[in-house]
Amino acid sequence: MTQILPTQGASGHAGRSHFGPTDRKLWVLACMDERLPINEALGIQVDSPVGHGDAHCFRNAGGLVTDDAIRSAMLSTNFFGTTEIVIVQHTQCGMLSANANDLEAYFKAKGIDTDEPILDPTLPELKLDKGGFAKWIGMTDDVDEALLKTIEVFENHPLIPDDVTISGWVWEVETRRLRPPTRDPARRARTDATARDYGITQPQPARWHLSDGGKNVATATDPVCGMELVVDCAAGYREADGYRQYFCSQVCLDSYDADPARYQPVAHTM
Repeated sequence: MTQILPTQGASGHAGRSHFGPTDRKLWVLACMDERLPINEALGIQVDSPVGHGDAHCFRNAGGLVTDDAIRSAMLSTNFFGTTEIVIVQHTQCGMLSANANDLEAYFKAKGIDTDEPILDPTLPELKLDKGGFAKWIGMTDDVDEALLKTIEVFENHPLIPDDVTISGWVWEVETRRLRPPTRDPARRARTDATARDYGITQPQPARWHLSDGGKNVATATDPVCGMELVVDCAAGYREADGYRQYFCSQVCLDSYDADPARYQPVAHTM
């Protein structure tokens, strides 16, 4: 809110103490894992003892887009002078290590009603649809795929200005290096980047149902797991590529590679 409300005045509105954006005009979304050193990975200093710093840094489990991540990025980019968003996820992520349905079963066994969870006691209006708890947990099958989808959400979100630069990177815990996300297994062969690396074979609940409001959507049914695939044509769908980049798991992706002809859109409008 630097540009609008630079000081704490009589109106009671709060502004930034140093009257400006972060030194790099940067907002970072990262996994909360302590093995992901943001300063080392990005070559920045997020904060300092004297108050200034290179970036706003928002961390959560997996470095995934959530409602609060959007809220924080929206404030940073619209009111604090931030011009760039960087998303950092990592290999060996704990969000690969279990299936979200099993985690939901854990809470149910404790007597917790996951159909009506209290997500934020201060905002009871924030609710999940029945059956949405496992999706909300946000376990993932593939770090690179989750990162690419997270980038896509920020690029298309109406609360994030169009002129904000957005990028995403994978921190390889094994090699301590940063690399761009990739769908090419050969470029990440030495790292644990999928749930299958941890023995998780059942696909996670579908979380990435992205669209541009229904204007350019193609759908198809995955013949392996029966899951509906929802594709935003404007975000990269090309008939020649089929649905390869939208699969819920490596198992289903392998099936597609073996017989792409089985995957035909049942609806496709441009």
